[in-house]
Amino acid sequence: MPRLPAIACLLASLFAGSAAYAQTAAQKQQLISAMLLPSNAKITFLDSSGRPIGYDDFMRQARTPGASFSKDVNAQSDVVLRINSAHQAPAPNTLSLKLKPGAALPAFDLRTAQGQRVTNADFKGHYTLLSFYFAECIPCIAEVPTLNALALQHKDFKLLAVTYDPRDTALAFAKQRNLRVPSLVGAQSWIDSLGVTTYPALLLIDPQGRLVAATVSTALATTADRDIPTPREITQWAEQHRKP
Repeated sequence: MPRLPAIACLLASLFAGSAAYAQTAAQKQQLISAMLLPSNAKITFLDSSGRPIGYDDFMRQARTPGASFSKDVNAQSDVVLRINSAHQAPAPNTLSLKLKPGAALPAFDLRTAQGQRVTNADFKGHYTLLSFYFAECIPCIAEVPTLNALALQHKDFKLLAVTYDPRDTALAFAKQRNLRVPSLVGAQSWIDSLGVTTYPALLLIDPQGRLVAATVSTALATTADRDIPTPREITQWAEQHRKP
């Protein structure tokens, strides 16, 4: 069963404000829609030991800070969601990279979902903000409007999304979620070389192609009633690290 990376503030934005997570048809449909599962999906919930649990228990464990889960879908649209062992999940809102600030990014040669080639040379001469996501990440989905707004507001730096998802998945994500930021796709090897394991993540790159700063983007939200930062909060974070 493939293991999804840890997700900061997992599912919180989707189900925030509900006192109890009853297993209603409407809530299950929300989960199916948010995770881009087949509409006729039959979902089985398991704890970290592989024991079947109810929807309420799964949601309670999945919303534990730093929690993560695995997903398996077969050809019959049967879906198994399983809580990962606690030792597999990093602390919430933390990002530990292999790369240190000031270091040059590892060499890469990737394509956008639209087929445009992008290499390290494209980062030279301007600041670049990289947003790391994957299609089934609930906070990543919620962050799309913020990324779109940033792209419209800022012409002084380049904004790119990065995903390990294949091209077809990234194109479907962009269409369904109205993501208007170009995505570098199939980037698993490069993501591994950077050490990104928590999503959504932001990396700020300087005009020489070096890492300036990195963060889990949900950590930038400054009020308790929000899990996703505003364009202003991300801008303030970037400005703190950009040289005049």
